[in-house]
Amino acid sequence: KCWSEKVKTKEAEPREQHNTVFALPFFCFQSRNRNGNRRVLQFLPHFISAESVNNRGLRLGRMTTLGKELVFLILQFLEEEGFKEAARVLERSSGYFFNMEHFEELVLKGDWVGAEKYLSGFTKFEDNKYSTKIYFEMRKQNFLESLDNNDRAKALDILFNDLKVFSSDNKELYNEMTQLLTLNNIREHGSLSMYGDTETARTIVVQELKKIIRANPIFHGKVDFPSIRTQRLRRLINQSLNWQHLQCKDPQPNPDIRTLFVDHVCTPPHEHIPFLLNAVIPKCASASVTSTVTNSGISGATLCPVGTSTGDISLWEVASGQKLFGGNFKVWDISACTMAFKTALLKDPRMSVNRAAWSPDGSTFGVAYSKHIVQMYAYHGDNDVRQQLEIDAHVGGVNDLAFAAPHKQLLVITCGDDGAIQFFFSTSVDGNIKAWLYDDLGPRVDYDAPGRARTSMAYTSDGQRLLSCGTSSSGESFLVEWDESEGAIKRSYRGLQKSSAGAVKFDILKNQFVAAGEENVIKVWNLDNDDVLTTIDAEGGLPENPQIRFNKDGTLLAVYAKENKIKVLASDSGLQLLGICGSGSQGSSRVVGEVSTFFLIFVKLNTEGDTVNREALNLNLTEEDNTGKSRKPFESYRRSQCQCLLLPSHVNVEKISRLIYGSAGNAVLALASNGINLLWKWPVNVLNLTGQATAKVPPELVKRRNSSTTLMKNELTANPEAIPCFALSKNDCYLISSSGGKISLFNVLTFKTMVSITPPSSAATCLAFHPIDNNIVAIGRADSTILTYNVRLNKTVSVLSGHTGRISGLAFSNTLNMLVSTGADAQILVWDAENFARQGSRRLLEIPDGVESDTCVQFHPDQTQLLVVHKSYMGVLSAHNLECDAKWIPGDSTPISGATFSCDGHKVYAGFMDGTVGIFASSSLQLFCQIALHTILPSSSSLDVYPASIAAHPQKPNQFAVGLTSGEVVVIEPPGPGTEWWVDCSDDAV
Repeated sequence: KCWSEKVKTKEAEPREQHNTVFALPFFCFQSRNRNGNRRVLQFLPHFISAESVNNRGLRLGRMTTLGKELVFLILQFLEEEGFKEAARVLERSSGYFFNMEHFEELVLKGDWVGAEKYLSGFTKFEDNKYSTKIYFEMRKQNFLESLDNNDRAKALDILFNDLKVFSSDNKELYNEMTQLLTLNNIREHGSLSMYGDTETARTIVVQELKKIIRANPIFHGKVDFPSIRTQRLRRLINQSLNWQHLQCKDPQPNPDIRTLFVDHVCTPPHEHIPFLLNAVIPKCASASVTSTVTNSGISGATLCPVGTSTGDISLWEVASGQKLFGGNFKVWDISACTMAFKTALLKDPRMSVNRAAWSPDGSTFGVAYSKHIVQMYAYHGDNDVRQQLEIDAHVGGVNDLAFAAPHKQLLVITCGDDGAIQFFFSTSVDGNIKAWLYDDLGPRVDYDAPGRARTSMAYTSDGQRLLSCGTSSSGESFLVEWDESEGAIKRSYRGLQKSSAGAVKFDILKNQFVAAGEENVIKVWNLDNDDVLTTIDAEGGLPENPQIRFNKDGTLLAVYAKENKIKVLASDSGLQLLGICGSGSQGSSRVVGEVSTFFLIFVKLNTEGDTVNREALNLNLTEEDNTGKSRKPFESYRRSQCQCLLLPSHVNVEKISRLIYGSAGNAVLALASNGINLLWKWPVNVLNLTGQATAKVPPELVKRRNSSTTLMKNELTANPEAIPCFALSKNDCYLISSSGGKISLFNVLTFKTMVSITPPSSAATCLAFHPIDNNIVAIGRADSTILTYNVRLNKTVSVLSGHTGRISGLAFSNTLNMLVSTGADAQILVWDAENFARQGSRRLLEIPDGVESDTCVQFHPDQTQLLVVHKSYMGVLSAHNLECDAKWIPGDSTPISGATFSCDGHKVYAGFMDGTVGIFASSSLQLFCQIALHTILPSSSSLDVYPASIAAHPQKPNQFAVGLTSGEVVVIEPPGPGTEWWVDCSDDAV
């Protein structure tokens, strides 16, 4: 039962009055009778003492606390289950917890009605001065946005209906806001001259509101959610159910609990539990599938079956890289298949491999396909692979298979889309986990995986410990060990990301260690320790969430790598197994403790099928395409082989030192070495309906003829070694630029100089806008320091020191909340983007004392990697640990003049001082296309001209622009629409 009480509070806080219903559903409460409270007391031994029953006030106080805690548990449950809207309603109606993150989200997206509605559950504008300030700031921002959008009718409505209530306290301010209605642009008003774009303004307002809310006494104790262990409500329910089960007259070993609405009572069993009850199955059915590496019991060879997304299956000998067997998918006996399978195959003949697995003795391997079929192959040594058995196993895809051998009888166990699973544990894509017996009585246990994640499960090889790994729809990953007897989490392993881009895969090694592929490395834990033991990078080149699989003995590790490669690593014992002498090749990855040292011993297994199915841990397409032809760098020596456009300019400029596209993709900005900033824009017309930058239609060089300045010009100095630099704000409205003298902040729309910053002691050499707040600028200087400067307040925020040479590269990451800097000392430093504390560093190259050579840096579009460029080095580094994923060194060839990622991150465009442009695959930095500029530029161009700067289009991955030493800018893209720079060439191709 439950009861309610009217909670009385102080008169000073009338908003806190509400009816609270206290319900504790985990214990068997009885209603109070006329003879006293004895029956209530015996069910509440931990909550209410005998003394408190006689003291009604004390009892009420305790139950009020418990009722409030129950609300917090329900809020946690709703968040974990994904019922976010219901959680927000409960927060507002209870008034116990103010969700600052939700409120911030509403303000940032401009949902002012929703923000006020949510806020009204906690305070009204007349409650105190802090509440008044909160409501005023929100309504004022809504008013300014309406004016900025030229929606004067809406602005007038806000002024008279929403802001009028504040006029009595500040009539002068209200009149001033009324006068804004007469202005064509609110920035014409003196106090709003620095008003930026809407996004920036909202960010500033949010920070101000958060400070006011925390200072408001009404919100004290309501802003921070209490620290509660995950799934606490479920744990209490499980404890209650266990207690109920213990009270049963005839408790059964596997209780079938299907409801919480009534108390659980065990019923006597009606059938004898069939065989296999105590069988130990080393692997669980799961939605995660991989291929396996095994030491064959027949030949002693180490073999790896591989499946592709087109249904092809092949068998590889790992030590030699030799393919022993391969073939396309085909049905062995169509007459034996069901009509459902025939119909599905007729509608869609495509077939892919979901799983390939070995039997325990290595004599048989099975292949699970995406439609109905499981095929079993018998291996008789060498390249003798024979068809053994074909099973039309499921209606729909066969998601996983495993082998078991109880009583020396080999069984294959499968799970599929039809939900027919003959296995101990099964998982579904919505994060539900069930435990089964080998009968038709349904699941014995039904509970949810952490975060309702799509989960895979596995036992240790001794069958004693059960683990699962899954990634939720929000990207949070969980690696846990389960207590099977209670269906509860026994241990949670730390070190996985909160925002993973894909599902994390895992495997278990020698009953002692568990490994998972994440953040482009393999993370390893000791099963008895929550923290990461070590990581293995396999010499780089791994995707963000690589597939991994150990062989049975734990001596070999297969890892899915980028570009459809597979890397096989071996321990010392694995090297002996493969007959390889020595203790590894170049670059080993050591796992401390009792795990062996793993060496990269194999990367070159070639498949001849189509793209590899990542769910089936398939092998390498390395240097060959799917036709078997090798890819060679395509050299373009004729203008007809690409489209190029020389941008028109009637301004006398020198070398183009800096180049950038506008974020909308319709403009290019360039900074010449003589201090002139040039802006080209592509018009929308019949030849260019999108208005995007293109090599087919020439743009217009923008000049403001009605303005006091026709061009944006920097102040020059007498120093011939001054380094020009500039940066464009995220909204394309502001350009900050310097050529060794004052730093100028230009309004790109009017070309007016908004702010001039005089360097206190040293010239600026590099500039970057903060990604969230356009008022904050990072200024790299010649004296090796970095200045963070607030242009709106015209003051220095901080000075960062750590480099020993001038700053040559700055890059912010909004996702990782970091600033990365590089200098002429070839050193990379990482700073926190909020408090600008130093977080890490790495020296890229050893440079002799007294020699300075600039190093530049850029974030990959997905923010997980960095492109670092020096004239003698180009590398792709992990943004998390600054480890090198790929590198390219010119050697004796010409130096690099600059490089940039393409907008999709798949390519790197690099300029060279010999007048060529190279196009590289970003994952491996393999050169696959080279363009000699003097062959595609007009004949008047000098052979000495080379690209001094380079920029990639923000929306077209195949378009880039180069700024030349001659002062010209050229836009280059492939010859036809939809064509790629990647060209497959045969031996006789040009």
